[in-house]
Amino acid sequence: MGDSEKSFYVCNGAVLSSLDDLLGELKVMDAKTFSHHVARKKNDFSSWVGSCLGDLILAKKMLKTKKKESMIRLLEKKVGLSGDKKKRDEVLTKIKRAISNG
Repeated sequence: MGDSEKSFYVCNGAVLSSLDDLLGELKVMDAKTFSHHVARKKNDFSSWVGSCLGDLILAKKMLKTKKKESMIRLLEKKVGLSGDKKKRDEVLTKIKRAISNG
């Protein structure tokens, strides 16, 4: 993304700008840092995903989870799906080009 207004600043100094970044950071994040951003009455990651990245469905799912491992699984599913869609779109583009070139 590269837009600092849409970046998430983790209390440990990490700067995130995508779901991939969040997933990677969660995998190495310590419990204290996670608890700083996710507590009973708040979920900073969910708020960021909804308001800055615009994925309201994922944000709602993330809001319901208070465990780091559960959040990682949610993001792995989401990131995996977007990766598959990207690959599918690339293949379809190649097929369309091949057809139009005869």
